[in-house]
Amino acid sequence: MKKILLSTVSLMMLGVLADLERGMLILNQDTTEFQARMPAEKMTEEGAKEYFDLVNIGKNTHFFINPNAHTAYYDSKVWDTCYRTDPELETPSKPQVTNTKLLMERGVDYVQIWIDRSRQKGISPWLSQRMNDIHSIGGRSTSNTSTFWLKHPEYRRVPGFDKKGGYPWEPAALDFQHKAVRDRALALAREMLGRWDVDGFECDWQRFPHHLSPEIEKRGDGAKYLTMYMREMRKLVDEFSAKRGKKILLGVRVASRMAMAKNLGTDAVAWAKEGLVDWVVSGAFFNTNDSGLECEEFRTALSAANPMVKFIVSFDRSGIMLDPYDFRLRGANRAQCAGFFERMYAEGVRDFYGFNFFRYNPGDQSMRFVQKDGIPGEAAVRAEARSYPFTYSDSVPAGMTSPNKLPVKLDKKAVFDLKIGKVGEPSEVYLQIAFDGKVDPSLPETVRLNGIKAVKRMPADIKGWLSPRNPHLVPTLACRLYFPVSALKDKVNKISVGTAEGVRVRALELFLGAKAAKGAVAKVANRTLTVSPKGMTPHAAIETIRAAKAKGDASRWTVRVKRGWYVLDETLVFRPEDSGTPDAPVRWIGEKGAVFTGAGRIGPWKVGKDGVWAADIPKGADGKPIHFEQLWINGRRAQRARIPNKGFLSCASAKVTPFKDAAGRALDRREAVFTNKAEIAALAAMSPEELAMAQQFSICYWSEARRTIKSVDAKTMTTVVEGIGNGGGWCKWTKDSLFYFENVRAGFDAPGEWFYDVKDGKVKYIPRSGERVDKVVAITSLSKLSRLADFRGEPSKGCFVTDISFENIEFNGSDPTGGANGPTQSRYFQAAMESDGCVSQTGTRRVDFRKSTRLVPVWET
Repeated sequence: MKKILLSTVSLMMLGVLADLERGMLILNQDTTEFQARMPAEKMTEEGAKEYFDLVNIGKNTHFFINPNAHTAYYDSKVWDTCYRTDPELETPSKPQVTNTKLLMERGVDYVQIWIDRSRQKGISPWLSQRMNDIHSIGGRSTSNTSTFWLKHPEYRRVPGFDKKGGYPWEPAALDFQHKAVRDRALALAREMLGRWDVDGFECDWQRFPHHLSPEIEKRGDGAKYLTMYMREMRKLVDEFSAKRGKKILLGVRVASRMAMAKNLGTDAVAWAKEGLVDWVVSGAFFNTNDSGLECEEFRTALSAANPMVKFIVSFDRSGIMLDPYDFRLRGANRAQCAGFFERMYAEGVRDFYGFNFFRYNPGDQSMRFVQKDGIPGEAAVRAEARSYPFTYSDSVPAGMTSPNKLPVKLDKKAVFDLKIGKVGEPSEVYLQIAFDGKVDPSLPETVRLNGIKAVKRMPADIKGWLSPRNPHLVPTLACRLYFPVSALKDKVNKISVGTAEGVRVRALELFLGAKAAKGAVAKVANRTLTVSPKGMTPHAAIETIRAAKAKGDASRWTVRVKRGWYVLDETLVFRPEDSGTPDAPVRWIGEKGAVFTGAGRIGPWKVGKDGVWAADIPKGADGKPIHFEQLWINGRRAQRARIPNKGFLSCASAKVTPFKDAAGRALDRREAVFTNKAEIAALAAMSPEELAMAQQFSICYWSEARRTIKSVDAKTMTTVVEGIGNGGGWCKWTKDSLFYFENVRAGFDAPGEWFYDVKDGKVKYIPRSGERVDKVVAITSLSKLSRLADFRGEPSKGCFVTDISFENIEFNGSDPTGGANGPTQSRYFQAAMESDGCVSQTGTRRVDFRKSTRLVPVWET
């Protein structure tokens, strides 16, 4: 006896260690498979053991045994058996019926044999009760119609509904709002627990998922009926736990989405909170493994309700419906298995449940992946080839619709949220998509993955991919679209398709290639462009690469920039479709002296009789003089004519009057009375034309505002300015406020100063000692560009500009005025947070400026 106990404990410990390492793996066994798939001569104790070993071939930790459908598949005393139904009904000659009868006649308790065999192999045995199985319900020659169902048409979801075994079956399911229905189910559970000693009991509410009338499902208030049942079930399990002297666990299997599960009456979160369940299994009914499965959300809600409740995800071997319009179920292939479980791992799920895994078939990829291999670990799964089909929830209560069921009309732009786990390091990424209707061949060009356009397009093999069942329903067009790996993002990936009247999306599946082996080098073409002052422009280089990528080019691009001063008349704009990839980046490499700028040279200069240098004010494309407020002389920012030359002016008093302009903008009018008579007189002496080009600067704490001058009164020593304001705000003018003025003719009196002389149409400069007019390099921002390069990703949409670099290229000459051609005004800025820089990046990844690149803004205050 001691040896037996030690062996059992050792096996249990091995199971625990396995759980800790890789989580639980549960296989649910539909017992009719044994009777249906094995010959009559195998209906023996040895035959039952043989079948068990054919199923439990790998690393599963638990085995859930289901001995019922709508009738019992054993000699039940409380339910009809599959071979003993109403006398008015025929007893079917199906193998699952005749072989079940044969087992019972021979006294072979196959359920007990499987329980014993489980424990011998260190597998935990459970019972699983199908709560409302309605396969072929109503058929007079079926094994799945009970006398209870026949005698009580009023207990059906739709009272009196009877298709005599024909589809649909759901309206004929039993309605659990009726106590008699609940009592019938509870009676079988009591009999099963009394007959077999197991570690746990599962109420499988997903076989089938409808347990309440359509009216109750629409109202969403039917959970109370199933909760009544679960309370009784909890008492029953606790009763048998006490009898057996051990804890028997109680689990449930419910729909994959919480809102749908609740409206179906299976409010697992409420059950967890009330302590009615120990385990919750979330999964599909049958048609499809839901790509929108709410793992993270469900797990979090359960943990908040009761952290002791274990969350498990169900995977149906047969549940991959790629094209529900054609309604062909396909067993999951290995890539689909890898994609499903990779996502589960990423969302924190470690315990899994396999449904419809019967006798092991080595040719079945999902059986090998789950049943034989026991689901590889997270890193191994992420390194495999993975696919993520766009599927839907097939457990939908009346009044609700599955949010992502295909087909989808393209009368308007369609966006599909497709969940993956983590991107990892796939060798390639492509999307297969199928359409029907009158499809324009260019429609696939509108497809975007997180805002990124495909780089290559190929036709998809419809037969190999979708295996159409109905030749009249074959999609019109199917294609494979390749994307840069950088287009992918963790978790939700948005696939958008443009508008196409009368066209529908029939199927979607995202594929990630296996991780490339270490040392493997992808064959990527190298392409080079050359930018030069008299040849290709920077803008033309961007357009060339963009056009190539739009046609599927995935080359490694290098743009070589010759030495030169490239004056930009438009911002260099980079969008997600301009992106490179880690393996094929886009590199801009400059020779020494390559400069991208918004600035241009001013000159030639002439020396006046007074020694002042003068040059014509440049004119823009519109023929008007270009206004600028900065001038760089030989690389030094020159001081604009200023009063006072040093220090500041002060005011005796000030007045601020808020108002709104015609556009409704909040402005203020500020009047300052100064104490500096000579300086204010100099301002007043300026002509209106010159005064319009002067600016008043006011210092408030650490901030500075600049305003154009509306009027000056020399007699009262008052200036008036207007502009965007704070209505007084935190920057109030007082006698302690500091002021100075720029571009004032009277202040143009010191070496190193310059003056924008609007009256003469000249830029004037007083040279410093040693400066020569024939050697001067004078520049200013002529293009009026506030941004020289702008990287415009859309991170809110998951669209990024990636893998672009600049080396040895200087950026300078931006102008934060935003293109205004006239004296600027600004309110009190907190630092320069409202000013642009030479380069602006929004939503970028791996975009860098390196190897001595200088970013030099013209604006420096």
